[in-house]
Amino acid sequence: MFVCSMAGPVTGGFKGLKVMTVEGPVTRGSLKVSRNMASFSGKATVVLVPGMNNAAVQLINDVPFTASVGLGGPGKGWLILKVPAFTKTLGGNTGGVIRVGRFSLRR
Repeated sequence: MFVCSMAGPVTGGFKGLKVMTVEGPVTRGSLKVSRNMASFSGKATVVLVPGMNNAAVQLINDVPFTASVGLGGPGKGWLILKVPAFTKTLGGNTGGVIRVGRFSLRR
């Protein structure tokens, strides 16, 4: 299961969104690990607050996503989330370097 929640002013409030959550199962067999990087894909439910077309909240199901992750702790680990259905609307892919926590691989 993959969950990515971007909320509040720390995210830059891109395109007027206060919250954007992408949550869904990772497609079996899509995980690829190479040295200190990993990538995977799946289909998610996306929650937008506020939603498009002046909706207070918008839920969109079965949205394809791809995530690329650089393993490491604060200032080292990173995530790039590609949600092609929203790339043009958002002006690019989302992601950045983590400030708190760690991305790590466990088997």
